[in-house]
Amino acid sequence: METLSNKLKSLFGDRLKLEEPLARYSTMKIGGNAEIFLDVRTTDELVQAITTARLFSVATSIIGGCTNTLIGDKGIHGLVIKNSTNK
Repeated sequence: METLSNKLKSLFGDRLKLEEPLARYSTMKIGGNAEIFLDVRTTDELVQAITTARLFSVATSIIGGCTNTLIGDKGIHGLVIKNSTNK
């Protein structure tokens, strides 16, 4: 059976990361890891990532610039999508 990470890897390549430290994306430079992390660049990619996560029944969190976001040391379970779209 295919996993969400394998499916997203086939769609997005190296932009998919496992156990990615979220402190890299936070202006406060704190926070644990994202179980599965994906940086999307277009609205179509955003829709595709969310739709795929739903097919696998995996929780999804969306982050932006993380200027007003605190991420716990335990990180975030499921898929974390960094919204790097320009719209």
